[in-house]
Amino acid sequence: LASHHLWACGSSMTLVLFDFDQSLLTDADCDIFLAESLSPSILSEMDKLHNDNTPWADIMKFVMKSLHEKGITKMDIEKAFQTIPFSPQILEVLKLCQDRQCSVRIISDANTFFINTILLNYNALGYIHEVHSNRAEFLPDGQLKIDPYHINKDCQLCCYNLCKGAVVKEMLTTKSFDRVLYIGDNTNDYCPCTFLKENDHIFARKSYKLASLLETNQNISAKRHLWGDAEELLSLFQQIL
Repeated sequence: LASHHLWACGSSMTLVLFDFDQSLLTDADCDIFLAESLSPSILSEMDKLHNDNTPWADIMKFVMKSLHEKGITKMDIEKAFQTIPFSPQILEVLKLCQDRQCSVRIISDANTFFINTILLNYNALGYIHEVHSNRAEFLPDGQLKIDPYHINKDCQLCCYNLCKGAVVKEMLTTKSFDRVLYIGDNTNDYCPCTFLKENDHIFARKSYKLASLLETNQNISAKRHLWGDAEELLSLFQQIL
């Protein structure tokens, strides 16, 4: 599996894996935020596509095409993301991970450009070792093109463009870690949890789909923790790291 390396991993023995939207980015979904900021009229069409079970990756292709047709530029997108909320407690979590020499990676169904732009805005990019997400690049005409991270044909829990479980499985077969800490909120965060062991930890956001799935499926080996906001997550990390 391809990965987007930001800087080389050290000899850390704890692997920390973050989902991005509503997890590391605790108070926003970057895709929705961008649409709301730059073209609120697109939201109703996004809802319609979502209700028709259109894959989210395809919805975002529609969004980027629509924004391009409206004359939205790369600079406009970067400017919009300057105002997306980013919790200072999450920055403290990342600093704590760095202090403990953890390998910190993001696995997200967003895209590399959105994630890197937001992290750079908040001086958080240097804390992340790898970003595993849909690949994004600007075409010569200025439109942002988003390509699948890979093609998922096997996993029903994840989207066709990214199986988070497959990413985690490859990480764990490539290098040995003493323990894994996984932070997520959605259905596609359940799949990677099935690869975790008794010494690992899952941080599931309260009242979100991952927490519900963990409650109804007791065959997950890892220890489970619920968190509601960034302050709670920081407190848990201070106890466990």
